[in-house]
Amino acid sequence: MIREVMSAMVTRLGHQAVCVGDGAGALELALEASAGADEFDLVLLDLELPDRPGTEVAQALREQGMTAPVYGISGHDGVTERCREAGMAGNIRKPVRMDAVEAVLGVARAHRELGDDELVRVVIEGLRAELPTLLDAAERTDDVVELRRLAHTMRGALRYVDAPAARAAAARLEESAKQDEFEPEALADLRKAVDRLIPSLAELL
Repeated sequence: MIREVMSAMVTRLGHQAVCVGDGAGALELALEASAGADEFDLVLLDLELPDRPGTEVAQALREQGMTAPVYGISGHDGVTERCREAGMAGNIRKPVRMDAVEAVLGVARAHRELGDDELVRVVIEGLRAELPTLLDAAERTDDVVELRRLAHTMRGALRYVDAPAARAAAARLEESAKQDEFEPEALADLRKAVDRLIPSLAELL
């Protein structure tokens, strides 16, 4: 069931998902893709696969040179350290939420751009610290020039993560401010998207 749910979420968010039923299949498929031109941007592994632990699969992928981010999926607490030791970028908790999947896909984009797990963590921490402050300032200001600057900065800050709703709202807000206008719907949409994104990013650190 978890495979079908995850696949549907990933597809709903505009990405393509390929699913397998066990660790051997995941290892074979991921390494085959890595050897060709279609390496996966992201690997999601249940920690309790039928034939072996997901951490074992992640470790094997790293030993074979796979660089794409790998995230574990578990319904248990206290697994983050185990995931990190196996070479995973982090873990997401069951029951898996759509916003958590969206955040992980965002991290995959950041990894494509930066190519380094540590730099990705720096970007995530920066977004968590910067976005709410910028958004609060945008909601307080009545100066369209300042609003345009804030919207532009937020749109730029979001460029490393796959957060289309937030980026689209920031772009609309910036464009309206360029016309010396204020679009409250764009600001409200941006607030909703950021409020959904930030807690999910926090879970990935």
